[in-house]
Amino acid sequence: MDVFAFSSHSETQGLVLVEAMAAGIPVVALDAPGAREVVTDSRNGRLLPANSPADHFAHALHWVVGRSVAERKTLREAAIQTSKRFSNDATTKMALTLYASVLKAHRAARASKDNNWQAAKRGLGEEYKILRNLAHAIGEAVLTSAS
Repeated sequence: MDVFAFSSHSETQGLVLVEAMAAGIPVVALDAPGAREVVTDSRNGRLLPANSPADHFAHALHWVVGRSVAERKTLREAAIQTSKRFSNDATTKMALTLYASVLKAHRAARASKDNNWQAAKRGLGEEYKILRNLAHAIGEAVLTSAS
């Protein structure tokens, strides 16, 4: 197979594109979610505007197969390199890195919230002591003046 033609507007993850590239097959696709994350125009295939007419798509297919042997080899190698970015190991590492950063941010926010709560409790405790001392002083003043 010389080129993988993909004219869908709805490839949510680009999986079929990555599979084609893993086999060293350049891709011609329309710009849509999934495709735009995988295909780099003129590097590992062709990425056409989503509303491209059929003759533009055909021209892009012809562009790929019309490359010289060396240029097609470069496209194939770039396709394989692109597929490696989406390997199980690579995507697992990306997911774990994302989860770790979310967890770290959550813990930091929680620690900040806990610190704010502790500070508020300390402040309320100090205000309670002041009010208690004031009430005691008023009570002493009233008892002393009543005697």
